Amino acid sequence: MKKLSLFTESFFKEFFIRITKNTDINEKHLSFYRVFSGLVFLLYFRPNYSWLSSIPEAFFLPKPFNIANLFGGFPPPIYFEITDYVIIIFLLATIIGFFSRFAFLGLFLLTVINNGFAYSLGKIDHFILGSLIFLVFAFTNSATSFAIRPEKKIKVHSKTLMFFGISIIFGFFTAGLQKAYHWIDFDLTTSGFLRWVYDIYFSSNQKPLLAEFFLNANPILIEIIDYSGVLFELSGIIFLLYSKLSWRIYLIFASFFHLANALILNIPFTIHFLVFGIWLLSSVLFRYKKATFVFGLAYFFRGIYFDVYLWTLSLAMTLVGLFKKD
Repeated sequence: MKKLSLFTESFFKEFFIRITKNTDINEKHLSFYRVFSGLVFLLYFRPNYSWLSSIPEAFFLPKPFNIANLFGGFPPPIYFEITDYVIIIFLLATIIGFFSRFAFLGLFLLTVINNGFAYSLGKIDHFILGSLIFLVFAFTNSATSFAIRPEKKIKVHSKTLMFFGISIIFGFFTAGLQKAYHWIDFDLTTSGFLRWVYDIYFSSNQKPLLAEFFLNANPILIEIIDYSGVLFELSGIIFLLYSKLSWRIYLIFASFFHLANALILNIPFTIHFLVFGIWLLSSVLFRYKKATFVFGLAYFFRGIYFDVYLWTLSLAMTLVGLFKKD
């Protein structure tokens, strides 16, 4: 029993050490990325909740584990209008590096609580990683450089990045596990992917850019797409454990995966390019600071073209810096 206990302890110690090494990011690179991501959030992905101020109380029906249950109902309408302004102030504080850690914690709490109210209507999206990225910045040394008031360094920098990497893998794994139950059926007459294509294509006024190419595709190709999607989502832990390069390669696959979703299904998850960018973009943007202006050109795109532009641009910059050492 003692030998088993020692083996288990040694295994998990090595497990977490390896992941910590593979997910670690240079502090200066992450500090510059803090400024970049703050600007992108402010310009393109700023959380907005003032629309909730006009929702009748009768629509407040949160699920059992929703944080909104702690409040028992919607707060006064003025609350959502005030928090929208507070979010802007906090984002500006993170960009210039003024009490950044406090601002990031404030952004995390406000988005989690306000999203709880939004989800009490039955609306569920994937902004959770957007909230978590604020928490990651708060507990890393992301504000020790490029800040008018640099924060003191803390020791949990690498551990925070490790747990964030694990949370991303866990999210993909749970999605893949559910797909595996329905999609891995060895039946060429059914397809989870193709069902999504049909649902989006025939029920939406805005047709996805590439969906039409899959409406009459070979069933074997469709089956391969089903199984490949499941395999990709379930295999993340292998890439995370193997090396720092393999972890980044997995995130590149994830970026292509989301770009394909945007092109074929009009489901972009574009905010995730900022999440993956912690590992994929932070170093290359630090190295080529002037290149960050090209992200500003996304302002001139609308609809699905906006999402495709940002995903394509982030992938291109990732490939430029993939084999560069941090």
